[in-house]
Amino acid sequence: MINLEKYTGAVLLGLSIFLMLDASLAFIVGEHYRYWGLRYMPVWYRSFIFKIYDSPKLVLWLSILSEFMVGFGLFLYFQKQ
Repeated sequence: MINLEKYTGAVLLGLSIFLMLDASLAFIVGEHYRYWGLRYMPVWYRSFIFKIYDSPKLVLWLSILSEFMVGFGLFLYFQKQ
């Protein structure tokens, strides 16, 4: 039988690092990073992302900050295990 608790921590750690790095790159690099690779995505996803990026700058920065905070929260949760 597979022990899922052993893998849950590693998955949470990987997800938290990914979220924090993604939000940090979006904050530091800016628009070049946010639009990078969108031409390879499906049209419905691309239009969804463009609607998000056309929102007011405050909403965009708050969404980037919330992504970072979710990643940081997962990282702290992993550290408690």
